[in-house]
Amino acid sequence: MYTGFRFKALIIIFVVVVLLLSAFVLIPIGPSPEGAAAMSSSERVRVVNDGMIYFHPQQMMNDTGIIFFPGARTAPASYAPYGRRFAELGSLLVIVPGPINYAPLGFDAARPIIEKNPGIKKWFVAGHSAGGGAAARFAQKYPALISGLIMISIWPPVDLSTSSVPALILHGTRDMVDDERLSRYRKNYPPRLKIVSIKGANHAQFGWYGPHIILPDPEPEIGHQEQFEITINEMLAFMSATGG
Repeated sequence: MYTGFRFKALIIIFVVVVLLLSAFVLIPIGPSPEGAAAMSSSERVRVVNDGMIYFHPQQMMNDTGIIFFPGARTAPASYAPYGRRFAELGSLLVIVPGPINYAPLGFDAARPIIEKNPGIKKWFVAGHSAGGGAAARFAQKYPALISGLIMISIWPPVDLSTSSVPALILHGTRDMVDDERLSRYRKNYPPRLKIVSIKGANHAQFGWYGPHIILPDPEPEIGHQEQFEITINEMLAFMSATGG
């Protein structure tokens, strides 16, 4: 009788653990109110969410597009402010989420978006954290389709050492992805790489989902909006330098 009770208790514990792990993986964090607010269409930006999130310029549109991969376990809308800003500047930006909220598992989904928009001549792939890893994988597999790669708070997880694609790494001096971690993957660096350290920036403030609850992330020394503006300016400068 005691053995039977113990067995049932173990089964219950196992089921609870499985449910908790499933919730941890499948339920994304974010967006914050600021991220959610950026999902609304306006006179300048049309937002379309059909699984992918499209930010279309409502007025003048240029010939540059950006694919943006979200970080792991974060709601895609947690990066909506990037889409809104670039659309306001005339560029199409598409947020491409991945299966089980992990973009590296679904980076190929960006290819049809590029192929269905022949009017856009210059495409950039970008992403934050694991999303930056997805962007690097896309750049490795489809270099001819893009004009540049932007990795935010992440290193290239795949070998880009022979790649001709221009690349940018952005991270913060208060980032859990610090210089030491970046240097471990130096062998994967593409030859045309620029690394920018944003003073006082941390990992979480590159998105709009709240603080990290699992991995340690130091407190930032600059405000969220300031970090965002610096990030946007660095992205624009890089894109301009590579023809975007």
